[in-house]
Amino acid sequence: MATKKKRVRVWTPEDRAAHRVFEKSRREAFNDRLIDLAKQMPSLARTRRLNKHMIVEQSIARHITQRKMCLSVAQEVRQILTERDELLAEVNRWRSANG
Repeated sequence: MATKKKRVRVWTPEDRAAHRVFEKSRREAFNDRLIDLAKQMPSLARTRRLNKHMIVEQSIARHITQRKMCLSVAQEVRQILTERDELLAEVNRWRSANG
């Protein structure tokens, strides 16, 4: 079985400089977004020294909590709608019985 040789890229000084600029802006944008995400985490409000791992872990934990809350509320809404439908049916039965 023949393996393909990895292409060797010849980097010119201009290529390296352009790559450094691109990577720096990418890292800065990523770090800015991480800071924005950390600001959304109440559990990190008093943390003095944040790191990426901590931000991601807290974000996942908050996401899981929020998802559970949404599912719980959705279930409550379904129960309320079922109760409403039962009450409407009862009202309609009373109306039919009393003309």
